[in-house]
Amino acid sequence: MCGIAGHLHLNNPPSITELEMHSKCFESRGPDNYGAEIHGNLGLCHRRLSIIDLDDRSNQPMQKAGLTIVFNGEIYNFQQLKNELIELGIGFETASDTEVILSAYSYWGIDKTVEKLEGMFAFALFDVTRSKLFLVRDIYGQKPLYWYVNSEQLLFASDIRFISGQVSGLTIDDQSLEYYFQELAMPQPKTIWKQIQQIEPGYIYEVDTKNLTITKNNYHKIDFDYKKLDWNESLERVEVALERAIKKRMVADVPVSCFLSGGIDSGLIVSLLAKNSAEKVNTFSVGFKEDDFNELPFAKELAQKYDTNHLELVIEPNIADDIYSILSDLGEPFGDSSLIPSYLVTKEMSSYYKVSLSGDGGDELFGYPIYADFYQLESLFNSVPKHFRKLKINGSKLFSRLGLGDNLGRFEQFLNKQPNGDCLKRDMAFSSVEIDLLFNNRKSNYTRRYLDDCWNFSNASTISNQVIAGSLKTRLLNDYLTKVDRSSMMNSLEVRSPFLDKELSSLAFRIPNAIKFKNNQPKALLKELAAKYIDPNIHLRKKSGFGIPINHWLRKELKP
Repeated sequence: MCGIAGHLHLNNPPSITELEMHSKCFESRGPDNYGAEIHGNLGLCHRRLSIIDLDDRSNQPMQKAGLTIVFNGEIYNFQQLKNELIELGIGFETASDTEVILSAYSYWGIDKTVEKLEGMFAFALFDVTRSKLFLVRDIYGQKPLYWYVNSEQLLFASDIRFISGQVSGLTIDDQSLEYYFQELAMPQPKTIWKQIQQIEPGYIYEVDTKNLTITKNNYHKIDFDYKKLDWNESLERVEVALERAIKKRMVADVPVSCFLSGGIDSGLIVSLLAKNSAEKVNTFSVGFKEDDFNELPFAKELAQKYDTNHLELVIEPNIADDIYSILSDLGEPFGDSSLIPSYLVTKEMSSYYKVSLSGDGGDELFGYPIYADFYQLESLFNSVPKHFRKLKINGSKLFSRLGLGDNLGRFEQFLNKQPNGDCLKRDMAFSSVEIDLLFNNRKSNYTRRYLDDCWNFSNASTISNQVIAGSLKTRLLNDYLTKVDRSSMMNSLEVRSPFLDKELSSLAFRIPNAIKFKNNQPKALLKELAAKYIDPNIHLRKKSGFGIPINHWLRKELKP
């Protein structure tokens, strides 16, 4: 994992000194090495966290055959691609995944190369001969890449502060602010600044370095084309794909650890890793003194079952200094309070490890409870004769009988009119009415339009699949992946997510929802595997998010 940045100026190219000075804002992303190069009007710089091929020859920017790259992330299938290229007669000077990207581009070009990559990444590749600069981001947006362009210059970076620290006249984006006040995150690709955006996940931005013309290409789309799978075949294929995803993410030249909560996702990762590993698994858990937020007993039980090298951290409310450090490093607003325990646990883990596996993505791919609720209602709706579907229905009575008392507004909308982006709303902070008051009743409804776009972006033909796809573009991208990246990179720790593996996620999209939500159970497949490897009664546990007792602390220990 690393931090990258670049500055292309048609009239006033940057200096090595300027690149180094402005990139200090993301030094924690790559404390092991710093490198920078100037190619005509383009300056590239890189801060490295050494994980694969610790040799200095793998430092960046890396050059090969008229190409230069700065790369942040990991390519999990790089050895497979390397072997394929060697058979084609291409030689290599390093053992790094970075060189594989350069060689792949030389042979296959940018489109085919990016389609072949499996991993989390953001990179900038400069083709000197063609005067082309390619800015590329992975399919789920696990790694950030900000950019800014005007008539004279282009800047890009892993950290928004590299750009905001050099560009004058930036203005707050009111639409981003409106979304933030409801969802506590930025609505990517927007940022808090009107003039700065993020490269979209699954996109290639091709920049003509002679005139700053930019062409965008979406190289990945979610496919919900169901396969004819039964329950047993689905279960077997998910288990095999998850095992492969975990194995890919264990490739490193430094020790690897695992986050371990009391939940299903991280527990499965640890269990399957222990099953297939000849060495002890390293695990790390975080907890609180407040019982409602503490999952340490469950985590410890699993750690003992698989005899892991287990460490625990109990978070106390004396964290004011840590909160200040977090806020000063974010660069733009982020309000999910679970960023705090994420920061604290990665801070502690980084004292022992450089890499950790996490369970992020399991809920989005295999089913939040809300997904199962939508599927249940969709199945009910589809069983109603078409000429009755347009009748107005009193949802409250129906939902209470079904045990679906929450989210009545969304469900009544489901039955009485066409569902839309409102189904993706979480209302984490202010309500729509309060937003209107905050913004002087201007009623821009940007959040609604943004969520509608996210609702419609995939080829999903069912409401429940639209919820799944839309959640990837909203809560996963804007909130959870942002939280994981920022908190871990502040502490120079790389976090890898097996559930976001390309093969596993593609399989998850193609499993029929009747199997995914068997007996109206969210995460039915993962629960079945968890019963096998973790605890036969794990389905009885109450789901607990990775939150902190912030309300309790603000009223007591952290009270001003």
